[in-house]
Amino acid sequence: MKNQIKNDQTSSKTNFTVNIAITYVALFVVMMFGAGRYANAGMSVGSKGVDDNHFASDFLTTLTVVGQGELSWLGFSVYRASLWTKDGNFQGLEGNKPIALEIIYQRNIEAADLAERTVEEWERLGVFDGEKRDLWGKRLAKIWPDVKPQDSITTLITPDQRTRFYHNDKLLTVLNEPEFGRALLSIWLDPATSEPELREKLIGKGEDE
Repeated sequence: MKNQIKNDQTSSKTNFTVNIAITYVALFVVMMFGAGRYANAGMSVGSKGVDDNHFASDFLTTLTVVGQGELSWLGFSVYRASLWTKDGNFQGLEGNKPIALEIIYQRNIEAADLAERTVEEWERLGVFDGEKRDLWGKRLAKIWPDVKPQDSITTLITPDQRTRFYHNDKLLTVLNEPEFGRALLSIWLDPATSEPELREKLIGKGEDE
């Protein structure tokens, strides 16, 4: 009977040790997976800065940062934006050279709110007519995801005038309408933008914070 009790205690200790070991192994795997996932996402995750070549796909690998800046509201950061071109210079939205705008969000924002704000800025700038603005707003609300802090959405206009959207550097969709990309980027880059100081930073004529 004593031997049976001793064997049961030994077995329990062994099982406990094995369970602890399995738990640590599982935690290690989770930590390694998480670290690899964030490392693969590049500078867009957990960083306020930019790297001249942090994008990891197609046209984006050839672009160089022009400028960057931050949009704040009541002292709280809403997002950081950076503008990218082939040679690191901004020559306007016309032409057939690739240009990209990356926004790294610092707050939780729903896609519907992003689309609504886009339509409001288009209306203020006189971009598109009312019906077309509303149609594009509804379409964008379906294309864009809800964002959380450190999520990025990048808009790329390619040489063929198509518009590519990336979420955390992964391609979301490609739009074929030539006028759309320029219309979207005009919100930040048009001289009549509602954020002229941010525009100056993006095009390399102002100092970042």
